[in-house]
Order: sequence, then C-alpha cells, then structure tokens
Amino acid sequence: ESLTQSLPEIRQVAVRGSVLLRQAIREARNIMNELQPPVLAEMGLIPLIEDELRSLEEQTLCRVRAALTCDVRLPREAEEALYRILNEALTNIRRHANAREVVVSLHCSHDGARLDVEDNGAGFDVAESLARKRVGGLLSMRRRAELVSGTCHLESKRGMGTQLRVWIPRTKRRQED
Repeated sequence: ESLTQSLPEIRQVAVRGSVLLRQAIREARNIMNELQPPVLAEMGLIPLIEDELRSLEEQTLCRVRAALTCDVRLPREAEEALYRILNEALTNIRRHANAREVVVSLHCSHDGARLDVEDNGAGFDVAESLARKRVGGLLSMRRRAELVSGTCHLESKRGMGTQLRVWIPRTKRRQED
C-alpha cells in the first residue's frame, strides 16, 4: 500500500532524472564539438568559417565580407588554431566592437595560412588591454598561434576599428632546448 502511494513520486523523480541525463549528454556533446569541431575534421576549415560568419551576420546585423581560399589542407593543429583564433576574434567583435562591417580573409598554401580579420567598430587600446589582463581572449589568440609556430598581430585604435593578422606555417618549427 505504501508503495502505491509513493509511485507517482517515484515516477516524477525518474522523469526528472531522465530529463537531467538528456541535458547532460547534450551539454557533453556541445563541449566535445567545441574542443574539436567534427565539421573541421570532416569538411575542413572553410565550411566552419562560413558558418561562423553567417552566425555573426545574423546575430549582429553587421555586413560580413569574406575571401576564403584553401588550396591545400593544413595539419589538424593548424586548422584548429586558426578556427579558435577566428572564433575568439568574432566573439570580441560581438561583445565589444559594435561594428557595421567585418572583413575576413583566409589564404592557405603549401607554406601555411594567413588569416586577416578587420572590423570598423569601436576599437580599443591594445597595449592597455593586454596590460590589464594577464589572461583572456587577446592573449589566448597569441598563445594559440605560438603553439603552432605562428604569429598573431593585433592593431586597433579607439574609434578606428581593429585589425587582426595571423600567420600559421604549414609545418611546426621544432622547439629548441
């Protein structure tokens, strides 16, 4: 008799547990996709960038122009670094730039890849931002480039927009001891 009285409560707990489990699985998949996007491995960098740029255009209503050419496939680490750097740059544009136009170019060759991202947004003082934050998006972009022997240069002035220039060589330089 006591079992039948608590049956609705047990059912409610089981349903709630099932919902939480489905949410946890969905969240774990999202985290795994962010760590290594499956589209990157399957289709390459350009489709992933095109998707990110479409999303930026829809979310911010700014005009996005892109010139994307990859004649060769880059090593996985280089592609991931470029994608993460671009993703961080677009996140900064969404959050801070208030830009009306964003221009992205990517050119991949047998030597490596060059990524340029420019916006006509609010701009900022790069040196001041880097001095204030010992961690953060600006430093993570540089570190990601350096991890694959690349370079990342950022130029910006208040009221004049921001320009990001990234070079990733096709082959990673050996670390000197």
